[in-house]
Amino acid sequence: MSFKRVDKGDIETLKHSLNGLLFLFFSIIFTIKSIKLLLVGLVKPFFILLSCSFLFVLVYFSLNRGIKNESLYNSTSFIKAPTVKYKILALLFLLIALFLLSYVIIGYDIAQTFALMFSVGLGWYLYYGFDPFVDKISDEIDGKVFEKVNKNIAFAVKNIQTLKDLNTKISNISVGQKLSKVIEIYERKIYDIKNSPMEFDRYRKFMSVYLEELVNIVKDFTEYANEDGLKDKLISLLDLIVEGIKRKERDVNSSDMESLEIDIEVLREELKRG
Repeated sequence: MSFKRVDKGDIETLKHSLNGLLFLFFSIIFTIKSIKLLLVGLVKPFFILLSCSFLFVLVYFSLNRGIKNESLYNSTSFIKAPTVKYKILALLFLLIALFLLSYVIIGYDIAQTFALMFSVGLGWYLYYGFDPFVDKISDEIDGKVFEKVNKNIAFAVKNIQTLKDLNTKISNISVGQKLSKVIEIYERKIYDIKNSPMEFDRYRKFMSVYLEELVNIVKDFTEYANEDGLKDKLISLLDLIVEGIKRKERDVNSSDMESLEIDIEVLREELKRG
């Protein structure tokens, strides 16, 4: 197996890779071993191995969280570096477990133990690297704003994926094409917002309220697809959402947007009533 840094953007690497699952495997093995030790009356080794098992679980989840944060950091032009350095935290958990195993259980002397820990730490850095430290925004901008935007973006991405899944169940061509266009526009806006987070406020309602309602409405449509009235109203709603986002891009005045948003909300209520 070749050693390389985890690719940028590969958010789910640890969930499906041997490297990530290896820590959970160690945790299970040490838990079983610790129980066997307890059954024969070896209490101290039992607690040490059980502690190592728990530490390996912490390594897995901390490392997984750290790679997710790094992936988001790498894919965004303006963002604060992660506050909690989860990858470094995972390494510390691993080194503590290694110390307990090598020095306390196996019986290596302190020099051998630290040499082993150093080797493992170096290998960790070469393979996984450390968490980002440098902010991609100026100090004048509140990092909490970006954390909030990133959280909302993640929620929007999840809803968009749901729309994509629902779109595969829609047999009506016109509705499917309209929905595909809306999905494409949303994905484009998310990309823009990632690179200019302060733009999120302009599209807040479209990215949260309208998008979530749209998911619920499309779910209903997949169940009652034969109702022409529902089809026509859904197409109208999709057209209004597209028009609303385009108007936001043109930065039209608030009165025009208020009128459009009223139309969207009226259609949403009609659709919810079926």
